Amino acid sequence: MIITDLHQTPTDVLDYTIDFTSWLQLVSDTISSVAWTIPAALTASSQSNTTYTATTYLTGGTPGQVYRIDCKITTAATPARIKTASITVKIEAD
Repeated sequence: MIITDLHQTPTDVLDYTIDFTSWLQLVSDTISSVAWTIPAALTASSQSNTTYTATTYLTGGTPGQVYRIDCKITTAATPARIKTASITVKIEAD
């Protein structure tokens, strides 16, 4: 899953949430842990998760650039399931 058409400026601090509810309910599972892969040009000021969603707050970047941010969740069930979703964010001038 890739979520696109997200925009922010370098000075914005915006939250991005990926909702895994549909898939997790289908497999009767919940999120145990989350790992974000964020390009060096961006800064994650905070990250959190619930049993079904993962959220990161991002700032920074270079105007005109598009960045891909990956979110990998591991589920609580045994054996654990791993699922990755991505978002792309375009940085616009302030």
